[in-house]
Amino acid sequence: MTVLSKPFVGSQPRHHTKQFVLKTLFDGLSGSNRSDEDDNGGITSTTKQFYATQHLYENSSRLGTCGILMDGLDERLTELQKDLPEEQAAALKKEQKLLRDIITPMLLTTKLSTESAAKTMGPIAGIKRENERKEVQRRQAVAKSKEPEQQMVKNFLKEQGGKRKSPAVTPSPKKQPMKRSNRKKKVKTPPASFEERLASLIPLPLHGTEYCLGETVKNVMAIQKDCRANTTTGKSPSIIKIVEAMVSAGYVDAKRLRTIQRHVNDVKNGKEVRPDLPFEGSGRKAIMKPEEVNALVDNWSSDHGRGFQSDDVEKALLEADKKRKLDQGVLPKERNISPTTISNYKAQIASNPNVQITGKTIVKSTTRDVSEKSIRMVLSLLTCIGAGHFIPVDEECPEIKRQLKEVDDKCRLLYDMVTNALGTAVYPVKPEYIYSTDDTTCYVFEGEYKGKEKWTLVTNDSIRKSGTNAVYRVDDTKIMNGMRVKLTFTFSAAGMCAPLFVTVSGLSEEELPNKPFLHMKVPGLCIGGGGVTLGNKEEGHVFLMRKEEGADKKRCELYMKEVLIPFINGVRKEVDDFDADAGTSAPATQTAVSWCDGEISQIASIVANVDLLAEHLIMALKQNPARSAAEQSADLNKVFKNLKANILLYSGDNSSATQRMHNKIAIAMKELEEAGDLKLNRKNKKALLGFLSILPKAATKAATVENIEHGFIANGMIDRETKRFPVLGNILNTCRRDVLLKEVEAAYDAFPEFLASLNEYGYIPEDLFDKYNFSIDTSTDGKEFIRNNSIRSEHMARAKWLTHPHEIERRRKLIEEKKLASKAKRKKDNMDHQKHLDTHAAIVDKLCSMIGKEADASNLKHCKLKHFDKLTSPELKAFIRYHDHTLKKLSDIPNTKGTLEEAARGMNKRILAAFNCRLSPCKLNQQLPHSSIEDDVEEVALLDDLVLVHTVGGEDDGDDVSASELLDNEQWVKLVVELFGLEEYDMAACFKAPRRDEQEEERAELKAKADVLMKILRQRLKEHINKRAGTKKDHWSWKFARKNLAVVASYKILAGHTKSRISCVKEGNSLLSPNLNKFKPCLRSPNHEGCYLFFDNNEGVFIRSGKVTGRGVDKRLDEHKSGAESATAQSDFYDLYPSECCTRAGKRGKRGFFEDLVPVFGAGFDPNCPVGERVNKDMKEGGVLLLSEFEKAKIKSSKVDGRMSDDEKFRTILAYQFELGYDLAIALSDNVSQSPGFESFIGIFGGIAEL
Repeated sequence: MTVLSKPFVGSQPRHHTKQFVLKTLFDGLSGSNRSDEDDNGGITSTTKQFYATQHLYENSSRLGTCGILMDGLDERLTELQKDLPEEQAAALKKEQKLLRDIITPMLLTTKLSTESAAKTMGPIAGIKRENERKEVQRRQAVAKSKEPEQQMVKNFLKEQGGKRKSPAVTPSPKKQPMKRSNRKKKVKTPPASFEERLASLIPLPLHGTEYCLGETVKNVMAIQKDCRANTTTGKSPSIIKIVEAMVSAGYVDAKRLRTIQRHVNDVKNGKEVRPDLPFEGSGRKAIMKPEEVNALVDNWSSDHGRGFQSDDVEKALLEADKKRKLDQGVLPKERNISPTTISNYKAQIASNPNVQITGKTIVKSTTRDVSEKSIRMVLSLLTCIGAGHFIPVDEECPEIKRQLKEVDDKCRLLYDMVTNALGTAVYPVKPEYIYSTDDTTCYVFEGEYKGKEKWTLVTNDSIRKSGTNAVYRVDDTKIMNGMRVKLTFTFSAAGMCAPLFVTVSGLSEEELPNKPFLHMKVPGLCIGGGGVTLGNKEEGHVFLMRKEEGADKKRCELYMKEVLIPFINGVRKEVDDFDADAGTSAPATQTAVSWCDGEISQIASIVANVDLLAEHLIMALKQNPARSAAEQSADLNKVFKNLKANILLYSGDNSSATQRMHNKIAIAMKELEEAGDLKLNRKNKKALLGFLSILPKAATKAATVENIEHGFIANGMIDRETKRFPVLGNILNTCRRDVLLKEVEAAYDAFPEFLASLNEYGYIPEDLFDKYNFSIDTSTDGKEFIRNNSIRSEHMARAKWLTHPHEIERRRKLIEEKKLASKAKRKKDNMDHQKHLDTHAAIVDKLCSMIGKEADASNLKHCKLKHFDKLTSPELKAFIRYHDHTLKKLSDIPNTKGTLEEAARGMNKRILAAFNCRLSPCKLNQQLPHSSIEDDVEEVALLDDLVLVHTVGGEDDGDDVSASELLDNEQWVKLVVELFGLEEYDMAACFKAPRRDEQEEERAELKAKADVLMKILRQRLKEHINKRAGTKKDHWSWKFARKNLAVVASYKILAGHTKSRISCVKEGNSLLSPNLNKFKPCLRSPNHEGCYLFFDNNEGVFIRSGKVTGRGVDKRLDEHKSGAESATAQSDFYDLYPSECCTRAGKRGKRGFFEDLVPVFGAGFDPNCPVGERVNKDMKEGGVLLLSEFEKAKIKSSKVDGRMSDDEKFRTILAYQFELGYDLAIALSDNVSQSPGFESFIGIFGGIAEL
C-alpha cells in the first residue's frame, strides 16, 4: 500500500489528542482480552469444595466451644442444686443427666466427626492449619469480652445468616411429684469415650483465651493426678494426649509441645515453675505476613490467565525470606521450605477472596508466556492492523462517515490515529476481506463415543488387589483404534468460512503407492452440506500425503491455490460483484488481508507465491510467534472447541444424511483401491470414513457466524457494533498482563513512526522499540528474550508484512548470499581435494623414482621398506591416510616415523604402517567433488505432477454435461453422425450441418426432449443396478454409465429412435419408437460392431439389447441362432424364443420363435472408421464419451481380455454403454434379458451370479 502524501481534509472532527485517547481508552480498558461473553461469572467447583472444608473446620471449632459452654452450664447447674429444695434439686439433676449423657457427648462426637469429614474432603493440604490461624484471630477479636466463648458462637451465628430466633419450646407436661426416699437410686450412664473424658477435664484459661506456659504445666499435672486417682489401673494419659486435647480446645499452640514436655519433666524432677510463666517468645516468625500474602495475590492478579502451583508458592516464600533477612542486615542463606509450610501458605492464599482453585490448566512454555506478555509484540500487531486494515484514499467514504458518527469513541481511536499518522483519509477494509487461517488437530475413530463416567463402583476385594491387578472396566468401543487428522480453516471477520480441508499426513509409500499426494474433492463435505442442506454441493477437500521432506509445504501451497484464493475471489464476487475470471485487477478497496501464524510451512508457501498473492490483491500478514492463543482470530473464536465437542457428540451417527456421505466417500475409496492409488489399513480407513461422514453436521453446528466473529472481536480486529473498525483497547488487551499508562502514552507517541517503518520496510526494527523505552521481553526469572528481524528465521519474528516489497528483496538477497556461500564452499572443496590428489601423486612419483619405475600406483608393490624409510614423516602420514582402508580416524595413525631397523623388527610405526598398506588402492576419488562450482539447477517437480486428484461422485455427478449441451456442440454431433453412419438415415434434420436459424425452435424442442430422456434413463438405472448388479453395485462403471447416459440420450434424439412424446410414457413402458424404418438392419452391415436390438415382429415390441465387439454382428447373430436351436436353453432369451426347428419349439410359456425376431442396430459402427479412433478421448478432447482421467486409467487397466488392445477396450465399453442405454429404454414386461451390462468389466455374466 502506498501512503499518500496529499494532506487530509475531512468533515469529521478528529479527537486525536493524547489526553482524549488515554481517557477514552482507560475508561473502556478492562485489563484482559476477554469479551463480555467470556465471563463465567462463578467460582470453580474445587473452590467451592475448599470453602466448604473451611466451613466444616469452623463448625467443628464452634461445636467444641459449645461443648465448653455446656461444661460450664453443667457446673452452674450443680451449684444451683445446693440452694434448691430436695424435690426440685432431684428434678434438675435428672435434666442435668440429659445434658451430661446425651447433649454434651453428642456435641463432642459431632465435633470430631465434622473435623474428620473436613480432613477427608479438603481439596488441598493445609486447610486445617489455615483454620487454626483464623481461629487465633477470632479468639483475639473476643479476648476482651466478658464471655469470649459465647461471643465467638454469637459471631459465628451472625456470619451464617444473622441472629437466629430461638425455636419455640413446647412446655413439658406436669410430672407427678417424686416420692422421697432415703435411699438414693444409682443411675447408670453410658461410659464416655477417652477423648470425651479428657476434654471434660480441660479447664478454661484463667486469663484471655489461651494458656500461658505455667498454667499449661499446672493443668497437665493436675489432669494426670486426677486420672490416676479416679481409674482402677492408676494410669494417667500421656502429656502428648493432654496437650492434643488442649490444642483441640484452642488453648495451646501445637508447636509448644516440646516446651511443655520439658517443663513438666522439670516439675517432676523438683524444679518449680511459676503459674504465670509465659511462653518464651512467640514461636517461629511467619515467613510471610498476611498483608504480604495479600500483596502477592494482587501481584499475581496482574498476570492474566496464569495458574500458580506449589513451586510458585515456594519461590514466593524464598523471596520473602530473603527480603526479610536483607532488611535485617543479615546475609541470606540457602534454605529449603518444608512441604508442610508450602501447603499451609497455599491454603492461606486460597482463602483470599481473589483466588480460586481449579483442576483445569494447560502447560504453557516460557517462550509462550513471555510472548503473551510482551508489549513489543502487542505493538507489532497493532501497527500491522493499522497498516493492513486501513487503505489510504483521496476522500473519506460517506458510508464510513455515517458509521463513525454512530460508533462509540473507543471504536474510532485507531481510525483517527492512522489518519493522523498518514495524513490522508483511509478506508477500513471490509470484514468480508479480513481472514485468519489456522490448523487444528482432531482425534478420529470408528464408532460412537459414549463418554466417560467420573465415578466407578468397585468392590472392596478389587480395591485390596488393585496394587497387583489394576481396576478395569469393559468397553467395546473402538476409541483407542483411531488416528489424528488436521483440519485447516480460513475464517473471515464477517463470519464466513472457507471450504473444509482435511489432511491425513504421515502415510507410507505402501499406503500411497503411485503419487506422494492424493487430493479428494468431496461434494457436500461442507458447512451446511452432507444432507444438512439439500442441494449444497460445495466441495470439501481431503488431502492424504506421505511422510516425506517438504510435504507440509506442498500441502500449504495446494491449500492456497485450491481453497484460499478461490474462496477470496468468491467472496468478492458475492459481496462486490467482482469477477476475478474477467481478467481485470480488483480495486484497492477490495484488498484482502490474510493473517497466518508462525507455522514454517505456511510461511514458506506464502513466500514462494508472493507474485500469485499480489496478482489477486492479497496482503499476507504474519502474527506474532507463540501468541496464537492471545491474538489469533482463528484460535480465539469458538469454532475449534465446539467442533471437537461435536465430533464426539455425533460419533457413530447413522442418520440418512450421514450414511449418504459415508457411502459416497466409501465408493470413492474403493475405486482408488481398485486402481492401486490408495491402500489404507482397515482401522484408519474406517476411522476416517466415520469422521468425514459426520464432519458436515459437526462443522455446521460449530462454525456459526457468531462463533466465527467472536475471535475477531476478541483480538480487536473489528468492533462489536458495526463489525468494521479495529478497537485499540481490545488490541492492547491481547497482552496477558496489565498494560501500564506510561506504555500507552509511549505507544501513542511512537505510533506514527512505527506505522511509517512498517509501510517502508514491512516490520518494526528493535532499535525503534528501544528508542521509546519499551520493555524488553523478559521471563518471570529475569531472562531476556531477544528477537531479531532476520529474514533467515521469519517464523520467529514479530508481526510483520510478509508480502512487502522490502521483505521480498531481503529474501532475494538472502538467496543470493546462500548461492555465493555455496559457490565458495564448492570451490574450497575442489581445491582441498585437488591438494590431496597432488600430494598423493607426488608421493607415488617419489617412490617410483626410487625403484626406477613409471610413476603409477600399481608399481608400489615393488617398493621395499628402505624406500618408505626415505619418505618424510608427513609424507608417510598422508600415504597411510590415503591407502589404509582399516583406518577409522586420523589419530589412529602412529605418531612417530620410526627407523628402518624398528620397521624390520615389526614395530608398528609410520614406516611399517605405510609399507603394509602400499598394495591397497588409493581411497581418494580421482574426480573432484563438484563438477562445477555453480549451483546445480534442481528439477523441482510441479505440484500438479505430485498430486493425484480424484473427485468423489454422488448421485448427481455428470449433470454438469447435459444431453442438450451435447446437442449444442456441433463438433460432437458431427463426430457421432460420422461414427454411427446416421447420415444414411432419417436423422433429425435440424441438427444437420449447416444449421439454419429457422430450425432453432425445433432444435430447442428436441434438446428439451433429450434432457427429459436422460433423466428417465438415469432414474431407471437406479432400479437396474439394484436388481441386476448383485455385489457390484459400487463398481466404478456404474458412475461412468450414469454420466454417459447423456451421450446415449442425445444419440437417440439424433437417430429418431424414441417415441414422439416420451413425457407421456408410463413408468416401465418402452421409450423406443415401434417404427423399424428408423433402425438400421444388422444384416445390411454385417461387419459392424456396437449395440444391436431384437424386435419381436409378432408382438411389435423390442425384447432385448446386446453388444458385439471384436467381430462382426453377423458372427454374433449366428451364435444366437445356435443358442435358440440348442436342445437346452442357456438363458431366458433362448428359453422364451426357441427356434422353430428346435425340440423345445412345442414348450409352453414361450413368447415366440427366434425366427420372428428382427435384428437391428441401436448404435452400430465400423471399427475401421477413421473417427473410431476418438472413442478413447473425452468429449472436450474431441471424443464421443464423457471420460475422466480416472476412468481412462481404469479402462486401460481392466483385464477384459488379455489379447485386447487399449483401443479395443474403449470400443468395448462404448458398445456396453449403448447396450445399457437401449436396455433401459425397453419395456420391463417385454425385456427378456437379466444381464447387468458391462459384464467383462465388472465380472458378472448371465445375470447376478458372480464368476
